[in-house]
Amino acid sequence: MKSILTLVCLLCFSAGFVQSQNQEISKTFKDIKKINISTSSGSCKLLKSASNEVQVKVTHTYSSGSYQPIMEQDGKTLVLKESFEDHKSYSGNSSWILTIPENMEVRFSSGSGDFEVAEMSVKLNASTGSGNYRWSKVKGESRVTTGSGSISIEEHVGNLDVNTGSGDIEISKSEGDLHANTGSGNINLGSIKGSCAVNVGSGDIRVKALTLTGKGSFNSGSGDASVSLTAAPDYDLSVNSGSGDAGDGRAAWGSPGDGGGLAADAAHSCARAAGAERVFAA
Repeated sequence: MKSILTLVCLLCFSAGFVQSQNQEISKTFKDIKKINISTSSGSCKLLKSASNEVQVKVTHTYSSGSYQPIMEQDGKTLVLKESFEDHKSYSGNSSWILTIPENMEVRFSSGSGDFEVAEMSVKLNASTGSGNYRWSKVKGESRVTTGSGSISIEEHVGNLDVNTGSGDIEISKSEGDLHANTGSGNINLGSIKGSCAVNVGSGDIRVKALTLTGKGSFNSGSGDASVSLTAAPDYDLSVNSGSGDAGDGRAAWGSPGDGGGLAADAAHSCARAAGAERVFAA
């Protein structure tokens, strides 16, 4: 009896183990200019291709027959999505790796998947219910939206529009006009060159080594805001902290030792109009 129970346990374990093993599906496409990818909870990673072909690899741990990745080419557009048997929820996860030529347009949407991009020129439009973004050395216009997730972008060249309902935003070494918004979270910017419109509902704003090439606006409804510039700005600049520690709504420029800079209490904004003296505004 003991040996029978042991055998049954081993069989159950083996069945579960086999089902949890990664299953991989790969396919190659030609003459693609645009990719639309939509996942339930699957993550996506973009890699730069050395050829003009698009290579798609899906790895998943769903049980056989419950999950089906769909890959369809419609002219020069590649449509990628996920289908589940009887539209039910199943235990498992999926990961998409797209190896693509440069200068393509990619639209990514997911219920709760992460999106990672590195070292390429590409136009990006991404939207998730809850997912994180990690982008590095990307060149091109980018728009990012997530309901709940963090956004981390480094060495981006091109205009950026990033939004999260609840999560932190970190952007460094970026060149181009920037719009960044979070309902609840912190925004940290470093070595940014461009115009900026930054808003936080509840959280802090920290900006270092900013070079303004257009208007700058930094607003925190409930939190601290501080901005450090590489030089006195030639464009309108406003820094506002609705409610935060006294002295943390401030702007400063020049070298740390030149005595320059401004500070306002939490109920005021600190502003400098182009061509005018540094002033405080209620």
